Amino acid sequence: MAIPCRQCEEMLLDRLYGELNERDSAEVARHLESCPACASRERAYRETMRALDLLKGDAAPAGSVLGARAALEREMLLSGAGKSREPRRYVGYVLAAAAALLAVVGVSWYVLTSGPGIGAPAYGEVAVEQTGYEVTVFNDDLALVKDKRHIVNLAMGANVVKFADVAAMIDPTSVRFESTTDPLTTKVTEQNYEFDLASPEALLKRFVDRKIACVTKDGKIVEGCLASFRAPAGSPGTIVLTAEPGKGETSVVSVDDLDSVRLGEMPKGLLVKPTLVWKLDTQRPGPHDTNLIYQTSGFSWNADYVVTVGKDDVLDWFGWVTISNNSGTSYPGAKLKLIAGEVHRVQEAHVGIDGLENFATGTAATETTIRGKAFEEKSFFEYHLYTLDGKTSLNNAETKQLKLMKAEGVPSTRRYVFDADRNASNALVELEVWNKKENHLGLPLPKGNVRFRQADPDGDLEYVGRDSIEHASKDEKLTLNIGASFDVAGGRILRRESSGSRQRTQSFVITLRNHKPAPVKVTVREHPNAGQPWAVTVKSQEFNKLDQGTVEFPVEVPANGEATVSYTIRYTW
Repeated sequence: MAIPCRQCEEMLLDRLYGELNERDSAEVARHLESCPACASRERAYRETMRALDLLKGDAAPAGSVLGARAALEREMLLSGAGKSREPRRYVGYVLAAAAALLAVVGVSWYVLTSGPGIGAPAYGEVAVEQTGYEVTVFNDDLALVKDKRHIVNLAMGANVVKFADVAAMIDPTSVRFESTTDPLTTKVTEQNYEFDLASPEALLKRFVDRKIACVTKDGKIVEGCLASFRAPAGSPGTIVLTAEPGKGETSVVSVDDLDSVRLGEMPKGLLVKPTLVWKLDTQRPGPHDTNLIYQTSGFSWNADYVVTVGKDDVLDWFGWVTISNNSGTSYPGAKLKLIAGEVHRVQEAHVGIDGLENFATGTAATETTIRGKAFEEKSFFEYHLYTLDGKTSLNNAETKQLKLMKAEGVPSTRRYVFDADRNASNALVELEVWNKKENHLGLPLPKGNVRFRQADPDGDLEYVGRDSIEHASKDEKLTLNIGASFDVAGGRILRRESSGSRQRTQSFVITLRNHKPAPVKVTVREHPNAGQPWAVTVKSQEFNKLDQGTVEFPVEVPANGEATVSYTIRYTW
């Protein structure tokens, strides 16, 4: 059984110092493979210890390992952790001890940043841990994210809390935050969405009139005060330096010639990723579990079906859900829900977060497949909700496929339809399927593409056509268009046409040709002008009027033979 995060945290430093037994060390290693947050924490410990040369020991003075260990434990004791080791405070303690020790042994200080899953990168800020995600994805570039995090230790009164690893395409106006530990006295007094990221342009902008050093590809160093940085469209850009702020000798350096740019320090206020920042006031100091809820664009999903056409047109259906995440962040180990249906959204306005949260509480199945997981379908409002059984990781810039459904032995009826407006020379092949439980279906099917395949004479499955379906409710009939028949052909001609002051008459002849060794039934589908009153005055056989713009003539065409349909239609106004 996998160990929980808190137990792993308690064992991390012991593991790094080689003080864990073989079994516990293996348990921690397995946990780190599946938990990005704990793996990131271990990397932070290793980076700190590497700065102290503790892991290698090459440049460390004699006794420095023991001294560092003592300093780390002392930091914990001074912070009140004692032997109980409150694990979530480790990063702060480790960095504080490292700063003191580095000053003693003469190792140069460098910036340490946390990896994914730790929301408090700097010592002195309130530490935050990500504990779980729920993501509800809608059809039309919209997702609702429920992000659960643990705040390690809030102080009484005012606090500043930062949540990194939020979607870059977040709608800031939809954000809602609450402490589930103390929702009554823990209140948000201010909320900010900070997205001034540390790009090269943003960094240089902060250093205008300040000294920088440009290192060229041949090793030459050009120093000076940054006067300007220009990067016209299609050009790598140039950096202009002066001897003093705004005056003195000028140097112009092309970005194309640069190997690197050295800055004296990291400017304050720049972030490596979009971050939500809250000012919180609480009357309950200590750890808090919290919920962050927001909506974001950058998500989409659709269904894809593969249908194998067997003997007597019996079908085997396999359905997959294809999900794309381009929101700007990843969601490891997320509970996934999908909403099938079109959600109305007013342009330049936002759906209320309360409505979306309620909407998403109420299934379907990646180029990566997850065995043993499936979706459970439920009706919800005027939509259908599909919930994944289990969890999956939704990585940024990734397209994933998950199994939606499987239905074997589904009966269908083949129809040949000659519709000259869709194909002027060949009959179309349609399969009619009733989406009923007794047909091994009987579940709402999300809209998506349908690809057909059939075994050839050698038994190899070959692609035979493609269609798409809209959202299909259970107990409704599906009409699937596979393609055109090679052996059932036809043509339509306008034989006569006449017009008067208040009417127009047209006479058509449709000829059908069957090259198969058995007779076939063909439906001739015609489309009168629905915008004018009309009547069929002469016909070669009876027809069915489906609506004002569609009529169908059922025709049986003999084996290796022909059949014709003729009719005259009169429009009046």
